[in-house]
Formats: sequence, structure tokens, C-alpha cells
Amino acid sequence: MQRAVNAGELEKQTCEVCGIEAVDAHHDQYDEPLKVRWLCRRHHTRLHHYGEDMFPIRDAF
Repeated sequence: MQRAVNAGELEKQTCEVCGIEAVDAHHDQYDEPLKVRWLCRRHHTRLHHYGEDMFPIRDAF
């Protein structure tokens, strides 16, 4: 993931839930490696713990 960011193939965003800058890349589908959701560690962990419906997928990536 970091390689794609460094190469300019992917632009790191802030957390889509709270806007914090320290984020993880979350993959809804691993067969699309550059299609990610940017979530802070707190929201990324909650998403995995409580399920994908906790933070519904937005239309824009």
C-alpha cells in the first residue's frame, strides 16, 4: 500500500469517519488492491469487530 502511495497511484486521505490524519487502509475487497477506505485505527478496529455495516461504504473513493 505504501508503495502505491509513494508512486502516486493512490492518495492517502483522512479517516472517512472522524477526519483524523493518522489512518490505515481498509480493503472491502482484496481483489481490488488500490480501492481502499481510509480509517483511523479506532474506526478500522471497530469496523472489523462490529461488521461492515458499521460504516457503510460511500459512493466516492
